[in-house]
Amino acid sequence: MQTRHWPDHGIPCRERSISSWCRRIVAALCITALCGALSACSAPRIDGRAESEHQPSACESAYWTADASTATMNGRHHIIMRYLAAKQAVGQWSEVAATCTQRFAQGTIRSAQAEHVAVTLGTRLGGNDTYRTVSDDSLRQVLGIDLDGATLGAMSLAEDRAGFVMEVLAARDTPGATLSRSDRHKTAGQLLFTASGLSRDPREKVYDIQKILASPTSMTDSTTGLSVPTTALTEIDCAREQLAAMADDGASAKSKHTDKTGNNTNGSGDTDSATDTTDVNATDTNTVGTENDARLRVLSTLISSHITSAFALGYPDMDAFLFS
Repeated sequence: MQTRHWPDHGIPCRERSISSWCRRIVAALCITALCGALSACSAPRIDGRAESEHQPSACESAYWTADASTATMNGRHHIIMRYLAAKQAVGQWSEVAATCTQRFAQGTIRSAQAEHVAVTLGTRLGGNDTYRTVSDDSLRQVLGIDLDGATLGAMSLAEDRAGFVMEVLAARDTPGATLSRSDRHKTAGQLLFTASGLSRDPREKVYDIQKILASPTSMTDSTTGLSVPTTALTEIDCAREQLAAMADDGASAKSKHTDKTGNNTNGSGDTDSATDTTDVNATDTNTVGTENDARLRVLSTLISSHITSAFALGYPDMDAFLFS
C-alpha cells in the first residue's frame, strides 16, 4: 500500500504545533488586556438618560404647570376649557410666586392676569365669579414671615397711602372710589406694620395729593404714559410699590437662610452641606419652609388683589404695561 504524505509547506510538524500554540497564547493575552482596558472605562452615556432622571424642583414644577394652564387659557380652545384653565392658573401662579426665589413679581402679576380672564370668561358664561380679597385673619398669618422688617414696612406705607387717596376720592364721589376700599387698604397697612416688627411707623397718615385733587377722574401714568382712571392708577401704584419692596428685599426667605432640604443657602442659591443636621431638624426646616411659603402666598394674593382691582377700574391688563 502506498503511504500518503500531507504537504507540510516546508514546516516540520512539531514546529507547526509550537507555532499554533504560541499564537493562541498571544491572542489570549491580547483579549485579557483589552478586557482590562474596557473595565477601566466608564459606561457610555445614553442620550436623554440624565435628562429623564432629573427631578424637577418645586419651583420648576410650579412654573411648568402654571405656564401650561396659561397656554390653554390663551389658546384657541372652547371658552369652557379656557375658563377652567384660567381658574387653575390663578393658584398655580401664586405657587410660583411663593416657591420661586426670583419669580415673585412674575407669579403675582400672572396670577392677577389669569384671575381677570377667569372673571371675564365666567361672566360671559353666566357665572358670578368675583375677584379674590385677603381677609384680616389671613394677613395676620404674615406675622413671622422671613422677610426684612423694612420690606413689610414699605408695603405698609403703600397700603396706607392708597387708603388715604381712596378716602379723598370717595369724598369727591369719584367713580370706583369707596370708603370700604379705603378701609381695606388702611387695615392692611396696619397689619403689615405690626408684622414688620419695626419700632418706627413708616406711615405718614397724611400725604401730598395735589395731583390727585387736580385730576380726580383720570391721570397720566408716569410709568407707561397712559391716561387711566385715577382710582385704577392708585391701585396699580400700590401694587408696584409693594413688588418693588419685595424685589429690594433681595430674595425670598428660603434663599436667605435655608432651603426645603435643610441646606444652608446664600443669596446666589449655592448650597453648603449641612452635615450636622439630623432628620428631625430637616423636618423642622421643611415645616418652616412650608409655613413661609404660605405667608408668601398671602402677600402675593394681596398684591394681586390690587392689580385685579386696577383691571376692574379700567387699567389695561397687557404685559407691556405690567412688566417693566
